[in-house]
Amino acid sequence: MSAQPVHAHEPAPVPRNAEGIGAALSGERRMGFYRELQAASPEDAEAVLRRWWCEATLDADQDRGDRLARPR
Repeated sequence: MSAQPVHAHEPAPVPRNAEGIGAALSGERRMGFYRELQAASPEDAEAVLRRWWCEATLDADQDRGDRLARPR
C-alpha cells in the first residue's frame, strides 16, 4: 500500500490578485468586490483581497464540483 494524496496537486484555481479574483467572480459579486476594494484604505486592501479570494475560490470549487456531478 502506498500513501497517495486524495486529490492530485493542482495549481490554485484563482490567482491571488485583483485581476484573478475579479475574473473568477460573476456579475453582482464582481461589482461588490471592486467596490469594496476601491473603498478600502491601503491598510485594509490586503484583507479585502484575502476575503474575496476565499469567496472566489469557493465559487470556483463549487463550479468544478457541479461540472463533475453532471451526467455525461
